[in-house]
Amino acid sequence: MRYAQSLAKYDDILDAEDIFSLIALTSFHNNMYAVCSNAFMRLEQLESLPKERREHFQELAFKIFTRYTPKDISVSKTAEQESVTSETLKAIRKKYIQLCQVGQ
Repeated sequence: MRYAQSLAKYDDILDAEDIFSLIALTSFHNNMYAVCSNAFMRLEQLESLPKERREHFQELAFKIFTRYTPKDISVSKTAEQESVTSETLKAIRKKYIQLCQVGQ
């Protein structure tokens, strides 16, 4: 995924359709739907593509994002992990100490 995204820096050398198609494909399979959505937007805005091709990308994006929210799963997991409070950690520690004392 990281390598596919780094290709966007070379859109003046490489074919932009290939780059953003690869980013869309890899981000979709990695459940990174926000990145995928951005790649589709870039594909839909490419003036070098015929109108029919851009409409094809638009239809495909519509099919994907009516089923999946353009939100990255990895970001959601990180947000959940950051929401752990000190009270939660204290409760976990207390249970751990109790379990250790029972095992002795």
